[in-house]
Amino acid sequence: MWSTVTLLVTVLVILLVRMCRKPSGFPPVPVLGSIPFMLPDATKAFQNWQKKFGNIVGMKMFNTWCIILYDTSIIKEALGSHAFSDRSNFPLFLIRNEMITGGSEEPLGILSTNGDTWKTQRRFTLRTLKDFGFGKQSLEPIIREELEELMADLTLQEGQKVQVKSLFDRSIINVLWATVTGKRFSLADTRLVKLSNKVSSMMQNFKPFHPAFRWRWVRKFFPNLKIFKITEGYIVDILGFIEEELESFQEKLNSGCEVSRNSFVGAYLQEMKAAIEEKESDEEGEGCVNHSLLHIHHLKAIVVELFIGGSDTTSSTLGWAIYLLASNPEIQQRVQEELDRCTLHDGHHIRGAESGRHLSPRCSSPDQPDHYPTRSHHTQENPDLWQFPDKFYPQHFLTPEGTLRKHEYFLPFGTGKRVCLGESLARLQLFLFFTTLVHRFSWRLTDDPVVFKTKGITNAPPDCSVFATKRNLPDQETLEA
Repeated sequence: MWSTVTLLVTVLVILLVRMCRKPSGFPPVPVLGSIPFMLPDATKAFQNWQKKFGNIVGMKMFNTWCIILYDTSIIKEALGSHAFSDRSNFPLFLIRNEMITGGSEEPLGILSTNGDTWKTQRRFTLRTLKDFGFGKQSLEPIIREELEELMADLTLQEGQKVQVKSLFDRSIINVLWATVTGKRFSLADTRLVKLSNKVSSMMQNFKPFHPAFRWRWVRKFFPNLKIFKITEGYIVDILGFIEEELESFQEKLNSGCEVSRNSFVGAYLQEMKAAIEEKESDEEGEGCVNHSLLHIHHLKAIVVELFIGGSDTTSSTLGWAIYLLASNPEIQQRVQEELDRCTLHDGHHIRGAESGRHLSPRCSSPDQPDHYPTRSHHTQENPDLWQFPDKFYPQHFLTPEGTLRKHEYFLPFGTGKRVCLGESLARLQLFLFFTTLVHRFSWRLTDDPVVFKTKGITNAPPDCSVFATKRNLPDQETLEA
């Protein structure tokens, strides 16, 4: 008997060791995987792992095998290869897919699909958004309209406390809504407030590493767990806004009317209609779209992804920028002095503003991995890569001559085949919002406490308040003219 037990234990140990041999790592414990080795401080644990095992580390999050990559060159090589181009069905998207299809977990949209489905959805989305002017001056009027209303609100609130955390939420959502549907809300519209609150709340409160999401059988047998009901509630509310607009578009199509292609929803529905009527699909090739894979379910999923991926990320970065400038008045003054000397057409000369805008996502890099393949925190706050990794130091992005310097290890939008498709829009919004608001207003922290909370999917700025004071600018062509 004891010989049998000894044999079984030996085989089990050998299997566990072999499972973790490549890449380097340590045997996970049953059920929990590598979680016990991450406690009590996951950030320090990840740093220690790199020292012990090198730049490629294997670990297990409950029942899911993961690889942590620490070196930028390795990250770029890995994410640029076909082997790392696929994605698993993220827990949030599993629930979203069920809500859209009525029960199926089949991957939808862009972020959780692979193969031909992923290529089709991504190519169509990229092509359509480029037609709308993503990253070009043609989108500037839409962003300017949001800026003007936001600045009007800030002017009315002068002398009052402004909450940094939610300052940009509605404006950024509105830019996306205008791109997706061709419409916009007033910033005071209760529908916009509700949509903005739902998206922001979901991004900050969703727990992707919650044990209940690690095993599908948990949701199958315990569907009424609080964590599931809360997540379903967020998705139902967001889908409600989307489906209401889709019904309006589809009613026009069903009545024989043409739907304007000047919105993402309109362009997608028109493409679907043409594919159904003509029963044809383009040949596969770079830039071509397989129309047979266009479906209303994918459309809903993509719109959800655009809001999830393009709203809270941008508004949080801007919130961090305002907080960091308000906390560092001497840097804020230098940026404003440079902006005072520039006009909008001198954007390529705005060195301090560009470096400050680049720095905020680096300073606010999450303490937990953004997604399984990469470890952004290590590259964003690595003392071997940054002179002062824990400080707001715009000189990180300036050469000794004062020109803008790009860092190959600064990857706020990812890299490789899955690089963020909204990068150009995000950069344009960050530039216009940051430079205009820092030029037009001075920002000062109030005496309220600054509270840093546990992160969700994104790393939200701290709970704090600021005073926004309108600056007395000379009568000249200014940046926002």
